[in-house]
This record gives sequence, structure tokens and C-alpha cells, in this order.
Amino acid sequence: MKILSFCPKHFFHLVSFVLIFFCPALFSQNTAIENGDILIEDFESGYTNWTLEGDAFGKEPASGKLGGQHEVSGFEGKGLVNSFLRGDASTGKMTSKTFKIERRYLSAKIGGGKDAERLYLQVIIDGKKSGFISGSNSEFLEYKSIDLGEKNLGKNAHIEIVDAHTGPWGHINIDEIVLSNTPKGAMHAVFEIKADKRYLHLPVTNDKKARPILIQDSANPEYVLLNANMELDISGAHDWICALDISKLSGKTLKLTLPIFVDEKTSLIKTSDTFPWGDYPNEDLRPQYHFSAPQGWLNDPNALIYFDGRWHMYYQLTAYSVNNGNKYWGWASSKDLLNWEHKPIALHPKYYSYRGANQIYSGTATADLHDKSGFFGGKKGIVYAFTYTGLGDFVAYSADGNNIKILEEYPITKAAGRDPCIFYFEKTQSWVALRYEEISSENKNENPRRCFAFYVSKDLKSWRQTQVLDNFYECPYILSMAVNGDKDEIKYIIFDARWETIVGDFDGEKFTQDGGRIPRTFFGEAYAGQLWRNAPDNRAIQISWLRQNSHKKPNYKMPFSQIMTLPFELELKREHNRYTMNARPVKEIESLYKKGVKNIKDLSLNSQATLLENFETCPSYLDLNFDISKASDVGIILGDVTIIYNKKNNSYSVERKDSDTLLFRLSKSTPAEKLRIELYIDRSSLEIIHDNGASVLSLEAPFGKKRAQISVFGESAALKDASFKEITTSFKQDF
Repeated sequence: MKILSFCPKHFFHLVSFVLIFFCPALFSQNTAIENGDILIEDFESGYTNWTLEGDAFGKEPASGKLGGQHEVSGFEGKGLVNSFLRGDASTGKMTSKTFKIERRYLSAKIGGGKDAERLYLQVIIDGKKSGFISGSNSEFLEYKSIDLGEKNLGKNAHIEIVDAHTGPWGHINIDEIVLSNTPKGAMHAVFEIKADKRYLHLPVTNDKKARPILIQDSANPEYVLLNANMELDISGAHDWICALDISKLSGKTLKLTLPIFVDEKTSLIKTSDTFPWGDYPNEDLRPQYHFSAPQGWLNDPNALIYFDGRWHMYYQLTAYSVNNGNKYWGWASSKDLLNWEHKPIALHPKYYSYRGANQIYSGTATADLHDKSGFFGGKKGIVYAFTYTGLGDFVAYSADGNNIKILEEYPITKAAGRDPCIFYFEKTQSWVALRYEEISSENKNENPRRCFAFYVSKDLKSWRQTQVLDNFYECPYILSMAVNGDKDEIKYIIFDARWETIVGDFDGEKFTQDGGRIPRTFFGEAYAGQLWRNAPDNRAIQISWLRQNSHKKPNYKMPFSQIMTLPFELELKREHNRYTMNARPVKEIESLYKKGVKNIKDLSLNSQATLLENFETCPSYLDLNFDISKASDVGIILGDVTIIYNKKNNSYSVERKDSDTLLFRLSKSTPAEKLRIELYIDRSSLEIIHDNGASVLSLEAPFGKKRAQISVFGESAALKDASFKEITTSFKQDF
């Protein structure tokens, strides 16, 4: 490791280092001028001590926000520097009078844009740059500091405040410039690490305040591996270790820029050929048969495709944090939809050193079995479509699910929207993309139209819009399905992220709806479901993001957050000219049931009855069949979770510890005499299958590994029979 800059003396031990400069601090620790501090400038008396150039700073300090700027806060007194005078397009420079360096550290409150090359405050000593600070894309001013060095004490210096940025966040805010004996925040270090192994290990503590970290190819700074805020912890204690795959930079030198405190050690950031699995898959809240990412935040499933004998699942992933951040495409594959093999990240955001990233948002995939795209030299492959934030929707392709290539020169569209669903329509020999769009109204007081829009293309390069469908929100999906299992009667379904679903016919350009929106099947905390395309025997199999909040609670130490639901097989039914959708867990789940079944029969429920005592709640499956002919409701107590079905309202209420009670009114009628409730219990989730799959409730339930009791109740109800099966884990350490 070669150190290009670091903060104070004895901050960490290294055999050798090269000192270049000290730069910005982060996280203000003290917002008041302390005894012994020397105030250089507080901008309460105008710009008397400054020379101004350009039009960014005005003739006098600002008193807060300017024009259409968001609220500015964190400054002291009445005046501050704010270069948003004419918006982000204005530029300029401020130069201070010379001052004597009488303390080792210079600190200033700073806000505004995050661009160290074009937005900064820098100190000039002996005609040379001796450190700088820049903003964090925030209108809150916080102290950042520069170590001027003991050798410069007694010398003269001056300050330059520069705004040379004309794009978004192209402004800088400054206040309260002081000299002090100690830094008022963290110090930015710049150092190098050789990419001599597969992974770069970054320690993380989940409840730490996120700090910006920039990782570049030292020889080619335009190549940015990461530029994001993450909960880095290099104090010696951490919850987990984030592993960034740096194999594509093998042999090169990485340049890291990040803020650090005096007692932190950059030597804890290191390379390794080993993925830091920790206790995977045995962590307390790690699901045992629901999919979760090895580490990081997961959300929407993407590009579900059955190809070459394997089920492929890509998914929205924030690779470096358990909190929602910049989006990658994670990737896993399976032979049976349950035993998943984790793969390397499939698509990465396009990061920039001076601004954010073009992220990889949601998209889909289709199997090109006969090379209709012309991408595969007469062989088969996979064609993808996804949203590249800030750039538009794009087509991509791969021969095997790996090494995805993007057609960056041919966007499907750059219109406002996202989440394209792509497929090939054989009858018209055309490619079709269905995407979510928001169409602005001419009336500024009206919200934009939320809709789905069809686009078609003959060559995946030139696209035209053919139809718009109103009142849908995010993550469109379209798939053909047999009605009542009849392969001779095919209908198309279209649904959004909330399972607003319509049925009808599609001619390659336009969709004709058959009837109204169908009754909802999925309830709870599941969102943004997709179906696997090219599934054997035309199976319609769906999986969704199961949203969770445990990562927001204190002492959450897991290396992951968010999980997927079970994969469900859908069946489109029609009775009396009315369509409905049924959903059941895929039959493959039975392969995970352990041998040995606990059976219970004929229990009267006039009082609460215990089914199982002191058992490890998960992973397990519970199948309950009730007689409710004389009952108004029936309930199940599962540890800290209470589930009540009310017959009159055809609804469920769910009570969970430390959470509000949830109420779900079902869309389909339920038989008045018999009721089947199935529970799929995992370490952080509960999925309720109502009436053989007429409705599904997917819920967060942080059971962990604790033992619990299962009871049932319901005045005048009877439990006719119940069976309990344990489920084996379907995950292992791989890569």
C-alpha cells in the first residue's frame, strides 16, 4: 500500500509511505468556535477581505437559500458564501487576503456540490496547493478540515473558493473558516492499493453514518469502481466486510479517496482472494429457503429467464450497503428455483469521479433461441432490456448470462420512465418493449399520467411507440397464459408492481382488454414481481421483492437486507366470464421438506389450543384446515405474530411485535364452511396461502432462531386437521 495522503501523525503504522497532501473532513463534531481557535472569516461583514471574480458569488454574502435552491442550513450567524446566485450555471472565484498560519488545522463549514475538481475551497502556501475541501451534494453545511502541517506553522497563506461547475449541484456554500489545534471533523485520505487479489475488503458497521468513498484506477482516473456513500468502519470494529470484485482491474493500482478520523486505520482496507462469507447462511435473520443476496440491499427481481437448463434471476442490488443506494444487477442461477448458486455481479453502475452514477435499474430478459437478434452468430442467447438512469432504456445481450454487452448507441427511448419488459412477437417478427412512463399534463397543477407504453422494433435499434395504457405504476410485465389450463385458449396478462392486472389479446402492437381489472391475488409487503420467460411447459412462475424494515432498527448486524418471496406458479382461471389468478408455491418446494410430519386432528377451538410448544419456528411449513361454518373468525398465534381471519369481512389482520396492525381485505370470495390456511415460515418472513392459493399474503416477520409456541383459536371454530413439516436450508457458500 502506498499512501498518497493521510491525516495526523501516528494515525496508523506503515513501513513506508509517500505524503502528498491532506484534504477534506466530514461529519462536524463541534459547531462552535472553541477557546484557542482563530477565526479567519465568518462573512458577517461582507466580502471586505476577499477579491471576487465571475458572477457566482454576488456583491455580498447570502443570508440563506437563493432562488429555487433547496433550504440551506448548518451555517452560523446571518451571512455565508452561496454561489447559487444565478443558479448552477454561474461560475466564479474568491481569493482571500493573506493570513498567518498559527494553528495546524484549517476548518470551514461547507455545503453544495460534490466535485473536488471544480467546486472547492483550497489553501495556497508558498504558491502551492496545500489541501482542499469540497461539498457532499447537500445544502447542509458541515465542518471539513485541512491539515496544514506542523512545518507550515508561521508561514503566510491565502484561501481560494472556486465554482467552475455549471451542471446540477454546480454551486458551493462556505461559512465559518477557522484555524484550530485539532480538526473539527474527519480528514480525507488519498492512498493506493495494488489490485493483486480478487476482492477489495471494506469493513462496514450498519448504523455508522455513511461517508463518501471514491475508488478509481490510479493510472486511468476516468475508470471509477465506486463513488458512493457507505457505512465504512475502519476503527477496528465492524458488523461485516463488504467485498468488491476487483478482478477486472487485476494488476492495476487502485486509488482510494475517503474521509477518516484520527483514530481510524486505512490498513483495515485490504485485498483478498477469499469472499468474506462470515456465518452465511446461518446468521440470525438469514432466510433458509427464501432468496437473499450474500451481502448488500436487494429489491426488484429482474431479467427472469430459463435458459440452458437453469433458472436465471438477476435482481436490483446495492452491493456495498444494507441500505438502499446505487443499483447494480446481482445474479444467481438454479436448477430447481430453490437451491440458488450466487454469481458475480452482472451489471455495474457507470460511476463518475465528480458526480453520481448512471445506475442499473429494473429490466427484463427473453430467450433468443433462433438468433432473431443477429447477435449470436446463428446460435442462441439472451436479450435484455433495462433502464440506465439518466440515459434511457437500453437493449443488452449475452450468449450465456455472463458478460452482458449493452447497445449504448441505440436506446429504446430516452422519454421519462423506466422498467422495460422485452420479448419477441413471432407473428409480426418484431421485438416489443413495454415500459412505465409518466406523461406530464399541460395543466401544471395536475399530476403526470402514470401509464404503460408499448414500443416495437424490427432490429432492436430503431423503436416506435404504438400504444399507451393508463393507470399503471412501475415494473410492467406481459406474458401469454393458457385459460383454465387449455393450451388452445391463450390470453395475455399485463400487470404492474402492485399487481394491478388486466387480461386480453395482443397483436404485436396493441393490447385489447377483455373485461375489467381482475381481483387481486397478492397482498402484504411483496412488490415488483416478475415472471420467468421461456419456462418449461409454459409454466407461469413469479417471484417478488419482499420488503423489510429490520435493517432500520438498532443493532442490526446482518450483512444483507431485503429478501425475495417464494416462487409462485400462477394459473389463469375464467368462470362465468370473470378472470381470476390463482398462485401456489412451486411444486419444487416439496423437495426441501424434511422427513417426519407432525399431524393433529379434530381440535375444538372454543378456547385457545396449543399445537406445538417450544419449537424452533423456522424454517417450516404449517398446513391448517378449519371448520368455520359456525365461527365468525379464526386465529393463529405464532410466537410474536398473531393472525386473525374474519369471515364476515373476508379479511386478515396481522399483529407483529413493535409494528402496527396490518389489515388486508381479500378480493375474492371464500367458502363459508371450510378454510385452508398454509404458513411458510422462515427466519425473517411469513407467507400465508389462503384458500389453496386464491390469495397470498407475504410479510416481514423477524423470527430469527428463537423458539416459540404455535396456538390456534376461534369461538365455535374447529381445527379438522393440521400438519407441520420442517424445511431444510437451500443455501451454501459458493462463488
